[in-house]
Amino acid sequence: MTEGALFDILRAWLASATGLATVIEDHPGAPRPSGAYVMVNVIRSGPLHPEAFDRRFAENPAYEVGGDFPILDRPVGEWEWTASINVYASDAGDRLRRVTMWAASPGAVGKLHPLVLGPLSAIRRLPELINGKWEGRAQLDMAVRGLITDDVPIDVIEKVVIDFGAARNVAAPQDPQADDHPFGAATAGSELVAAPAVDGIVTGELGVQFAEGDITGEGFPGATVTIEL
Repeated sequence: MTEGALFDILRAWLASATGLATVIEDHPGAPRPSGAYVMVNVIRSGPLHPEAFDRRFAENPAYEVGGDFPILDRPVGEWEWTASINVYASDAGDRLRRVTMWAASPGAVGKLHPLVLGPLSAIRRLPELINGKWEGRAQLDMAVRGLITDDVPIDVIEKVVIDFGAARNVAAPQDPQADDHPFGAATAGSELVAAPAVDGIVTGELGVQFAEGDITGEGFPGATVTIEL
């Protein structure tokens, strides 16, 4: 959800709750409305539980064969926005009290869907001097929550080539003719090769599962790994 979509939902809800038809964003770059109105300013936003974001993946529709980033990573998580709600009216405090009453009604709160209403602060009375004249103003903070997602283009490993070269046996001796040997049955006199280790877990064509480590480490000479993206 974008902040534009967020404001559209809040504007309709606050207009109904306060009974004021004019609801504007803070610093909208437009002349100040005449008469009573509501002004909304999103003052803070952030993830509620970033460690609990769900991960979803999809094909990148902009991907071209041979290009980069064929996959889209789509983190999905709960986000919270805190908005400063300001009412400019002679009865500004009463108007915001109605917002508090609406927040206590499940039927009214349901009209914020797909947003979920969070905590509301106490109402603050803040008369403001505008154009040399004092005007009634009241303010409260209102938190709402919703799900957000974004597309993050990522690359993938398409091919892993493992070349054992002239590597010698560094594993514990095993029967080279055994059918269950990790490299299959070997001819008499051939040397066995220990399972090399690469970053992460990779299964090579020989059916060996490699654990995390360094394939160029001591005791395993002549082995190379090529990763093609």
